[in-house]
Amino acid sequence: QEESGGILGMLETISSDFARTIKETNKADTDAQREFVDFKRSALVSKKKKEKELERINADLAEKRSDLTDDVNDLKTQQQDLNNAVIEWEKLRPGCLLSSGRRNTAIGRRRGKRRSSP
Repeated sequence: QEESGGILGMLETISSDFARTIKETNKADTDAQREFVDFKRSALVSKKKKEKELERINADLAEKRSDLTDDVNDLKTQQQDLNNAVIEWEKLRPGCLLSSGRRNTAIGRRRGKRRSSP
């Protein structure tokens, strides 16, 4: 009987060890499942926030590119206007210098006549 008690005792120990292992494994599995659900939920929230931020950044980028294109076109227009003004100025400049020279000569003559008049 002692041998049977020893064997039964060993079987009871093995059985209780299996039961404890199953209980711990089920608890660990439940905890892991809960952690996974929490992680998945937070990851989805994080992903949505990042997608919205990316949409905002892309919209800002598109706006900045559009503004840059407009500014470059304005710059080209202003540069062309400046070039046209310089060309016109260069066309008019010789006449202005000639007129200025004639004017200075005429003023000098008048001054000379005034000085020689009593």
